[in-house]
Amino acid sequence: MSSLDKHVYVLFYFYFFLFCIFFLDGGRELSFPAYYFFAEKRLVKHTIISGPVKDLDECEYRCYLNENCVSLNIKNKDPTNGTHQCELNNSTHLEDDGHLEDNNLFYYRGAEVSNYRKAIAELFFASVTKTYENVFRIHFMTIKLVLVNF
Repeated sequence: MSSLDKHVYVLFYFYFFLFCIFFLDGGRELSFPAYYFFAEKRLVKHTIISGPVKDLDECEYRCYLNENCVSLNIKNKDPTNGTHQCELNNSTHLEDDGHLEDNNLFYYRGAEVSNYRKAIAELFFASVTKTYENVFRIHFMTIKLVLVNF
């Protein structure tokens, strides 16, 4: 692989990396597994936004849209207006188990979060570092040979 090919390869990864950062959905994958669902529990002291929703799906969707949300509390349906109270949290029961309290009016949903933007960034920088490490090693060896033969 020529030096020009290496630079083209690096530029391709660079532009792919920029595309992923700026044009994808933010790089966050959020899932609400059944084993993080607790009836009659509420995570307290971590609410970042609270508001009415029509159902659990809407509350989960709002959590996904909020970059800081990693769990939620949803209150039983209010019989007067037919809505639930949705509370988005910036922590989970795994991080603050002591704040998960009994409350027979709420259900708690914890989320698993993975950030593929971070994984892509790590892959990109590892590739660039390895490519340029080899280029610098070759230049250093060339300089060393020139100095020794001088």
